Amino acid sequence: MCEIFRNYGRNPLMHSVDGNTFTRYGDFPPKDKTNYTHPEQVPQDAKWASIHLNGKFRIIGYIVKNIFYLVFLDPDHKFWNSPKKHT
Repeated sequence: MCEIFRNYGRNPLMHSVDGNTFTRYGDFPPKDKTNYTHPEQVPQDAKWASIHLNGKFRIIGYIVKNIFYLVFLDPDHKFWNSPKKHT
């Protein structure tokens, strides 16, 4: 995880968002699409994103002014539930 953050820190953050390993979601997922609860200390208008680590494991956080704030470690990819593919 530290190596990934170090690599992303070499360029402006938004250059790293590729929709594959680093994905911006925008708003927090609706209650029927997530197993997580919006933390009260995070602004409601925060723009959420995830970084894919390995397998299903994701780092979930939000972006403000080119800074990624880590909020959740998501080992089972349950932050934004989506239909299974290729099963």
